[in-house]
This record gives sequence, structure tokens and C-alpha cells, in this order.
Amino acid sequence: MVSEYNAFRIRQNLVPFCLVDVCFGLELLVVEEEVILEDNGGGLVNDLFDNGEEIKLHTILNKLGDKKFRKKKNVDDFWRLYILVALCVFYLPRTSRTFPSFPFKLLDNLNALHVYNWGVQFIIY
Repeated sequence: MVSEYNAFRIRQNLVPFCLVDVCFGLELLVVEEEVILEDNGGGLVNDLFDNGEEIKLHTILNKLGDKKFRKKKNVDDFWRLYILVALCVFYLPRTSRTFPSFPFKLLDNLNALHVYNWGVQFIIY
């Protein structure tokens, strides 16, 4: 991926993508309610990290590779982490690579993800 161009490099070509492309890839809707992120953290995703652990891309990816998430009883937590990677990399990119806890509570109820319009920029309060 070439982040300064918002594109993927395929051989000598750059193929651009936008938020709507990411939404389609994750099967998230681009209509409905706007997404409002409140700076209150918490939620089920927060419980997957140790107290004080920095939440960076490599720590999330390490957790995704953990064998405990391959068990049927932990499939929801796996998908919460998977979607968190997409949200943090595509929606809330940061140069520090430490991600905010804004989206955590949105991932508590995976069945409710369809009520938000994921195709627009987040409103952060």
C-alpha cells in the first residue's frame, strides 16, 4: 500500500481506493446513521488488551494470530480485532501508530454495525 496516494501498488500501477471501497470490502453499509466517536474508550475490545498495553498495529495483529481466537467461542473477539485493524488503519490513521480507543465501544455489538454510515468521515467528540 502507498499511503500518500491512498492506493495499492500492483506491479507498476497504483490502484486508488477510498472509504467506500473499504466499506464494501468489510461489508459495512454506506447509508444510515452517522458514526459519532466519543473519547470514552472501554468496551469489549479494550478488555482484550492488558492494562496499560499500547494499542498499535503490531499488537493487534499479534492478538489476531493468537490460537485462542481460532476457537469457536472467541470468533466474535477475532472479528472485533479484525474490524479494529481496518478502522484504525483506514479511518483513523496516525503517524504515531498508537491507536485511539474511540471505536472500541462501536465493536461491542457486531450485529449493530449495519446501523451506521461507514462511508463518511467519523465525527470525533
